[in-house]
Formats: sequence, C-alpha cells, structure tokens
Amino acid sequence: MTQSLRFQVGGTLNPRDSVYVRRPEDRIYLAHALQPRAWINVYGCRTMGKSSLYVRHLPAITQRGIRPIAVDIAGQVTLRAKTTRDWVGSLAAAIDSELSLKRNRLGGRIKALASDVDAGVAMERLFELLLERYPERIFLILDEYDKIGKYEFASELLSGFRHVQSVQARSTKFDRLSICFVGLQPLTHFATPGDASASQVASPIRMADFDDSDETVRALKSGFAPGSVPSDSLLRRVLGLSGGQPLVTMELLRAMRDGQCRTIAAVELMQKQLVADSGLGDDLDLFKGIENAFIAKGDEAFAALSAYKSLLAGSQEAHTAPSADLLLLYGLVRTKEKRLQVKGRLFHRRFDADWAERMLSRIASTMQQYRGGAKSKGKKICVINTGGTIGMVERGDKVVPPRDANEFKSYFTSLDSIAEVVEFKNLFPPRDSINVFPDQWTTIARYIYSRRRDGFDGFVVAHGTDTMAYSASAVAFALGPQLRFPVVFTGAQTTPDVAYGDAHVNLYRACEVAKQDIPEVVISFGNFVYRAVRAQKRDDRRFDGFESPTYPPLAEITGEINVRHELLRELPSQTRDLDLRADFEKSILIVPQYPGLEPGFFEHLLASRNGLQRCHGIIVQTLGAGNVSSEPPYSFIPFVERAYQQGIPVIVTSQYPPDPGSHTKYTPAQAPLIAGAIHAGNMTLAAAVTKFRWVLADVLQRKNWQRIGSDKKKKLVAELMVEKSVIGEF
Repeated sequence: MTQSLRFQVGGTLNPRDSVYVRRPEDRIYLAHALQPRAWINVYGCRTMGKSSLYVRHLPAITQRGIRPIAVDIAGQVTLRAKTTRDWVGSLAAAIDSELSLKRNRLGGRIKALASDVDAGVAMERLFELLLERYPERIFLILDEYDKIGKYEFASELLSGFRHVQSVQARSTKFDRLSICFVGLQPLTHFATPGDASASQVASPIRMADFDDSDETVRALKSGFAPGSVPSDSLLRRVLGLSGGQPLVTMELLRAMRDGQCRTIAAVELMQKQLVADSGLGDDLDLFKGIENAFIAKGDEAFAALSAYKSLLAGSQEAHTAPSADLLLLYGLVRTKEKRLQVKGRLFHRRFDADWAERMLSRIASTMQQYRGGAKSKGKKICVINTGGTIGMVERGDKVVPPRDANEFKSYFTSLDSIAEVVEFKNLFPPRDSINVFPDQWTTIARYIYSRRRDGFDGFVVAHGTDTMAYSASAVAFALGPQLRFPVVFTGAQTTPDVAYGDAHVNLYRACEVAKQDIPEVVISFGNFVYRAVRAQKRDDRRFDGFESPTYPPLAEITGEINVRHELLRELPSQTRDLDLRADFEKSILIVPQYPGLEPGFFEHLLASRNGLQRCHGIIVQTLGAGNVSSEPPYSFIPFVERAYQQGIPVIVTSQYPPDPGSHTKYTPAQAPLIAGAIHAGNMTLAAAVTKFRWVLADVLQRKNWQRIGSDKKKKLVAELMVEKSVIGEF
C-alpha cells in the first residue's frame, strides 16, 4: 500500500481516489447487469451508496460491449408533465442529452404522439427508436425514480414499464434492452395497491450497511497511510459505533485518521466530540438531516416517531407498524431477520428516548398551523383520519386510502360551514381498523394530549367501525378523568362517494358534537352519541350500527344536538391538567368460549421462557353472565387455577355486557372466580380489553410486581379493574 485513498463523505464516490467498500450487493448487481434483458431495482435510504454502486461498475459494463445511459429523473425529467406522454417525452429528451443527440432527437418523436397515448405504447415507441439507433446492448439507469410519486399517474407509468417488459418476454424486439431503477423506496411502492403494477417489475436489490467482515476491514484500511493503519479490532470498533452506515462510517474514519486515533479510548473520545448525547450539541450533518426530515414530514412523522419510541421501549408491535417505513426510509433503523433495529451505538446515543419525546412535542408544535394571534371567536376542530370505510376516497374507479389529509378534506368541504377552523390530520397511513393496534391508540392519545392547549373546542377521530369501540375506549382511558373537552370517534358503513350513504352525515354530525360541552370520549354514530367505554358495534350494514347496552345515549341528534347533561360525568377540576397514561400491555391472551373448546390448546402459553412470563394477562370471554365450562375434558377451571398460581391475572368478561351482579346467580359463573379469576362486571368487551391492557401496563412497571404473591397480584388488579370506575366504564 503506497498511497492512502480518501474517506469521501457525501456524494457519488470517485472510484479512483476514494475508499469503496464492496458489499454482497455489488456482486448481485453486477451479475444482473451483465445478463441480457436485465431489470434491476436498487433501493435504500439516502447515503447508502446507491449511485456509487452503479458508477463503480460502469467500466465493467462498458467492457462487455454494453452502452450504459444514466438519467437523473429528479434533475432531468420535468415535474410539469400533465400526461404520461409528456413524461415519456421528457425522459426521451434526457436520453437525448446523455447521448448528445442533435438530430432526429428521441424527445421530438415521442412528443409527436397523441397526447392521450397509453404510457406503455409511448415507452414501447421510445425504446424501439433507441434500439434502432444503437446496435449494441443498452443499459438504461433511471436514478432518483422516486420523483414519479409526485404524479397522479405514477401507477400508469409503472404499468408502462411492465408493458415493455411483457413485450420483451414474448418477442425479440427488446432483447438488447436492460433497465436499472435506482431510488429510495421499492419501485412497487408507487403503484396503487391491488393493481397489476403493484407486482414486482424488477429484481430488487436493497442496499445494506457495511458488515464487519475481513473484506470490509481491508477496504477501510486503504484510507490510511502506510505506517498508520489501525488494527482490525479498532476498525471493527468503529463499525460497531456507526452500525456500518456508510456515511457515518466514513465520517468517523476521517476524524479518526485526522486525529491520529490509535486506541479504543481515543476513538470513544473522538465520537463523543463529534456527536452529543440525544442531539443536544455537536452533530453530524447526516444526523441533522434525519432530524430535519422528520420535522418536515409533519403528521406522518408523528406516527413514525411514536413507533420508534415504542421500539426503544421494547414493543413487539413496533416491528410491524406501517409507519415504520418512514424510519427505514430516513435511515434511523434497519431490518434484521424481519425485525427493526437501531443502527449502531452512536445512533442509540444520538437518537435516544429523550430525543424521540422532544421530537414528538416539537412536531406537534410545528403542526399547529393556527397557533398565534387572537383566539378565534368561532369554533375550532381537529379531525384525525385513521382510515376505515369513512376514511377512504375514490380515485379513478377504485376506493383507496387518501394520499394525505388534504385529499381526505376535499371530500368534506362543507365542514367549513360548521366551524371557523377545521384542521385535518393523518397521524399514520390510513388503514382498515383491524390494523389499528395499541401503538396507534397511544399515538392518537399522545397527539390529542400534545394539542390540548391549542384552542381546539374538540377533536374528531374518523375510524373504521370494526374496532372503533376498542380505540375509543383506549383513548378514553389514556386521557383519563381530567378530560375537559369532547373527543368524538365516528365511522361509516359506506364510503364518502356513496351519495345515499352515511359517511358525510356522520362526520358532519361528529364535528357538531365536538362543539358541545361534553368532557368525554364518545362515539357519534347515526342519531346517537354514546359514552365510548359503554358502546359496542351491533350491525355491519345498518346506519344505526352502534349501541350502548348498559348506559343511555349521552345525546340524541335531531334538528339539534340534544345533550343529556345529567348523564355526563362530573366536570373535572380546572386546577388539574390531563394525566396522560397512554401505555397498553401487548402480551395478553383472549380466549372466547364456545362448546367443545379444548383448554389444552392454550396451556403452553402459561409457560415461562428464560425465566420471563410470555403471557402477562388472560381474558376469558364467556357467552353470557360469566359461565365457564367446568366439566372434563373441556373444563377451563384448571387453566384458570394454573394461571392464578403463576401470578397471571385472569379476567372473565362476556360478549354481551351482563346485568350487574348476575354472575353471582350461576354456579358455572362462580367456579372461575373461586379458581382465581376476576369478573369484569357489566363492562363491554372493548372496555374490558382496553382497560385490562391499560391496568397491566401500570402494574407490570411497578418494581415489586414480580416479588408479590398471586393473591396480592389479583387484589391489586381487581382494585384497579373493577372496584372503581375511572371514566364511567361501569
């Protein structure tokens, strides 16, 4: 080694004088690129070396007689395209520029096509013209293709590429054509879900961080001058700090070389001087960029950072949260064995739980579009769209989630007449309510809490009907008894495009309810307003799809909102703020009773693993007042006894809220209580489930929980669950 190479930080690497670390992706990429009719999709978050990858291998591709043509979609293809023909024409013009064509330009030939020509036909013509002009194999590289997401016709463009691919598969016309797509997200991300274009167009190659293999270490050594090359163990220490993130690794190595760090202590001091704990001080440009990207994203970032905070706390649900895609996109986490993982010790120190909490508060404040100035004399409402039937929109001939809060708002323009300010928010990508989990309950509650002093008269949550009672009950427990303003959940049996449906009327009515003096979390559906923790779904088709079997409606909607103030909870003290408790235990088991159910199916869930209990709570959902099967071989009584003895709280509830005390009349209902279970009284199933999760999240965090006996655990849970109503749940 006679001369050291540069540790280049940022930009496409110059392969002649910069350290380049080969990864498994290099081998896979080059093998694909040299194959005839190759379609490749290289993707990964920013600063992962995607452009450096293809630039590095251009000489090898050229040596095989292949003509590479690299087009920067972001910089060379217009964003003003009105049609797919315009976009393909702009792509053709960019290819003209790369090939220095001055006569018979491809762009002009494409723009001569009819304005309404199909994207596939336009692309087919473009590549026909390109291959007619050049006899060698063509390798077209489309960098920064993420920009196609700006177009409403993004899915049509993907269908156009698929059309070219299908022509290539059934004829020899495009045998000499290969295409490489380079971007941040998988190409299929820009397709409409369910479309043919959503299927895989190209062989995916996801860029990964550097590993700590011998090959990687050898490559990193090339950045040091002879006589000053650090040991393998020291370089692996740096990779452990950076998590192998390419840009951070180069930053650390450059500082290490310039500071002549030769010991572990020196490296540790160097990295602490570069990056302050929790982002409070010195920082790397990449880390500043990650933080600013989250702030700029607004609504969607709130959900992503909530998932990140849950990940740091050990939540299993965070690994599958849809909002985690943003964490991957910005490079804050990576996936390993299908699980999210924070990158390296330096990332852990810089992006810790305190940082996440500050960011959640900061993002909430940046989302306050109407803060400042004199308080409006009119009403101010915040509408949160979580999805479900009410939260879908019609695009073309499909019903799909809205792109953002503004598109959702466009379907409810008359709301402007209900309040002076109606602010629409998406806290996470809208989805069917079956995919609204405890982490989303926490996100909704935290957001409402963060905006409680921003002058809103009330909050409305548009939600799918299947699990709305669960989400509404959970948010009610999280916000607690000091709530002083209405939080109104609503949904619909039809989508907003159905003229005779209930989507518009339910959302309008919910906003009217949000203007009332109702200091509770409620469900407004059809003609009635119900206390959330007393409501349950009754029908999947009728417009009166909810009911409150154990408590009268809080209000009836006729020509006006008739609030029954005598039924409302007592107004909380003005001197106390909300006591947000938005954590919910995840590891509970719900066992619905039905004839012939074998308890042996569930016995293994009571076992502990490595000294840790796998199941932290059990709900036995009975068919009536609380009767549990008690005759062998289907008796659940031994199962309840074993759970009790192992300190696992067991709740008995019903699919139908029973009359108070009715379980005391039946011997089969007494047996599980004698075995150690706790009867949930007349709580709805949704209220019982969410309160149980909420109570367990509290007791499991207590220092002495593991040390106290089964009987004391039962008494504590019973005290919190059924001896005192928190928000009117029984």
